[in-house]
This record gives sequence, C-alpha cells and structure tokens, in this order.
Amino acid sequence: MKVSNLPWLMVLLYLAGCSTYSTQGPERNAPSASQYGQKTSEEAESLSADEEEDSSSEADEEVEEIVEGKPGKHQVYVPDVGERYVFGWVEWICLQPQGINIKAKVDSGARTSSINAQNLVEFRRDRTTWVRFDIIHPDTKEKVTLERPVVRFVRIVQHLREPQRRPVIELEVKLGPLQHVAEFSLIDRSNFVYQVLIGRNYLRGYGLIDVEETFLWLVPARVS
Repeated sequence: MKVSNLPWLMVLLYLAGCSTYSTQGPERNAPSASQYGQKTSEEAESLSADEEEDSSSEADEEVEEIVEGKPGKHQVYVPDVGERYVFGWVEWICLQPQGINIKAKVDSGARTSSINAQNLVEFRRDRTTWVRFDIIHPDTKEKVTLERPVVRFVRIVQHLREPQRRPVIELEVKLGPLQHVAEFSLIDRSNFVYQVLIGRNYLRGYGLIDVEETFLWLVPARVS
C-alpha cells in the first residue's frame, strides 16, 4: 500500500466506526435516566413513598401552639456552658413542696414538660382560671390532689389525631442539683411508663442529656 493512500484509508475507517456506533452504541452504552438526574417511573414512585414516610414521621412530633397566655420566665440565673450538668434519659425528680419522688423521662424532643393529671377539673377563683387534678403517689399509689392557677393553654397537634387543648401550670421541681419553677402541661399519662416528662423548658441553659445513661443523680430530697 502506498503511503499517499493512507490518509484516505484512515478517513474510510473513521466513517465506518461512526456508522457502527450510531446503529449499535446507544443501545449498549446509553446512560440511564437516573445518571442524568432524571427519575424513571419506578424511581419516582419509590421517592414519593419515601417523602411521604418522612413527612409522616415529622408530623408525629408534637407541635405546640400557644392558645392563651404567654410562657413564663423563671430562670433568673442561666449558667454558662462550662457549668451545665449531664442527665440520663430517665431520672428521679422531687415535686416541691410535697416532697413526692417520681421517675421522669428526660426528653429534649418535648418543648414543654408535662405531668400525669387525672380527674382534671377547671374552675374559677378570683377571676382566674384554676385547675384541680390528682397525681398518683408512686409509693402508696394514693391520689394526691393539687390545685394550681392556669398560666396559659396550648394546643397540641399530632399526626392523624384531633388537636388537644391542654392547660399549663407552674410547678417547682428538683432534679439532681437543679431546683426551680417551670411550666408543665397537664395530660392523662396513665398509658405511659413515666408520669412526668421533663422537656427543654426545664433544662434550657442548665443541662445536657446522655441518651445511653439513666439515674445519673441520686433521688432528690424534699427541700423545706
């Protein structure tokens, strides 16, 4: 073969290769729709199911909306980060001034603390809304009746459930080295393991939670 004919041969081979790729290449090598950021019908259905599951999980979290009143402010002294205490996800609390020790779940997912309130009754006293309710003494199983003025009402919205209107009162509670007044919403927690739920409003600025530990602090005593 003459060298002068080599360029023409290269052109013919190039054209033959392009013809072969155009008829066979795309079927073998074409990238899938997902590689270009596009979703196939199966992927779209799967994504929709995942998005719905995620939104359902978020909706299950309680969303608190203030109905009446304003949140109280009782934290006179807020320590810096170096002075914060660590609590387990279950701790003993002492309800003051009654001196009743109750196991409480410590939950950063709850904005407002709550306490088991049975036989809840609203009434008026001195032109103010009050509530009367019973708590169960963990040791004697007897009912202890408390009366407190209502600070505000909140509406709790939960996924696939009717909104709940709950009264919020103030209670003085001792937890480990902490003791101060905080807001507690009232709800029948008879079906829950723990009568008391300690939320962010009690721990804010004071404590952190170790989710792998329980009872990091001794049972608090009654403070006279």
